[in-house]
Amino acid sequence: MTTRKSVLFLQLVLLVAASLPPASKQMEVSLKKWLADNQLLYTTPDAEDTAMDAGVVAASKGYVLSLKPGQVFREKVVVGKGKPFVTLKSDPANPAVIVWNDTAATLGKDGEPLGHVRSATLTVEADNFVASGVVIKNDAPSGVEGGKTVALRVAGTKASFFKCTIEAGGQGAVYDDDGQHYFKECTINGGADAIFGFGRSWYDGCRVVSKKDPATVVSTTTAQTQRAPKYEGLDGTTNPAFLGFSFHNCTIEVGAGGGADDKVYLGRAWDDSSFVVFSNTMMANEVVPIGFQGQKMEKPAEGSGAYYGVYKCSGPGLEASKKMGWAKELTDGFPYANQEFISGETWILPPPTPTD
Repeated sequence: MTTRKSVLFLQLVLLVAASLPPASKQMEVSLKKWLADNQLLYTTPDAEDTAMDAGVVAASKGYVLSLKPGQVFREKVVVGKGKPFVTLKSDPANPAVIVWNDTAATLGKDGEPLGHVRSATLTVEADNFVASGVVIKNDAPSGVEGGKTVALRVAGTKASFFKCTIEAGGQGAVYDDDGQHYFKECTINGGADAIFGFGRSWYDGCRVVSKKDPATVVSTTTAQTQRAPKYEGLDGTTNPAFLGFSFHNCTIEVGAGGGADDKVYLGRAWDDSSFVVFSNTMMANEVVPIGFQGQKMEKPAEGSGAYYGVYKCSGPGLEASKKMGWAKELTDGFPYANQEFISGETWILPPPTPTD
């Protein structure tokens, strides 16, 4: 548990510029260079009562913050709604780390608990955000009182994450809050509800590790629900308001300790509507696709709106799913196994080059 006094904010601020570069050029703003003029902050990024304000003109031209490989920034990062087209990049082989340890129970400046909305280490509310080769971590210990320990909350749309590691010590690593999101070759490591929220997101080639959290009863990979009326069937994929998670070419694993019964459950039906599909995914351990009602793992009620589908998946977890007899085995994975699930063909760009 921490006090707000010690929180450091790496805040991306909108500067007033006399002129902007031509639209054809992408300007790179190096955080490493900026910090070189602020040696105290650069060498002791966890010094108390300091703040790093990296100036970024958040214009559609695109701006990149190059994070020094291996550098640890112990602070919270907020990319606000007015700062679109911002990229944080490092080196996937030696990534920069952004880490903090707030929980949902941590008190804010207003004296109220932060909840899972305000407690994330990295919060992205802007559109067209990109992170590449960065570790985003919440190192609050497993079993800490206060519920979720969110590492990443993403609420802006058209956000992309390439070769990032997103890790939480306890419940809820990724709060996939709102909008369309793309996760490519990322590692997501968390306890119960490792990935949860209302987003419409495609997880492509990711490794998801769900681990036992002493504060929870079970270990679940996903907890998804709709803000719109409940999902009514496959035709829902054409509804712009339709939300859900699609996992393609991923691996689903059990972390150290396993779940309460040494299993990981693919998801829990959050409220009465939940849509999650797994295609060409390796379920490396005894992964069981079963709903979560109260504190019991059981099949969601008929007509509840909960939908879990599998397409050409493999591994021992798939055999467990067949034994359960209710996770839908799809005959056509196309609507979910490509970037069209998130209209990605209109906005997903190649990842940036790694930071030297």
